[in-house]
Amino acid sequence: MRNKNSKRTEKNALVVSMGKHIIAYRQEHKMSKAQFARDCGVSEGFLRRLENGEANPTLDLIEKLADFIGVPPVKFIFPPAPKSGG
Repeated sequence: MRNKNSKRTEKNALVVSMGKHIIAYRQEHKMSKAQFARDCGVSEGFLRRLENGEANPTLDLIEKLADFIGVPPVKFIFPPAPKSGG
């Protein structure tokens, strides 16, 4: 049986993964936090917290962000694949 802290750690890991996807997308597309936040309809402060794994996005927002980035929502919660250095 899991304790509360174990469940919380897993949840944070998923949010951290989403943040990594967002950061990777922003860097690849040379977007500022302000621009990405505006284009996705979230505040810059919320985006900052999400990228840092500190926010708790709704399922609707997860779907919206995943769609914007171009990945299926289920893949959005797992870490992005490392880029090959070729």
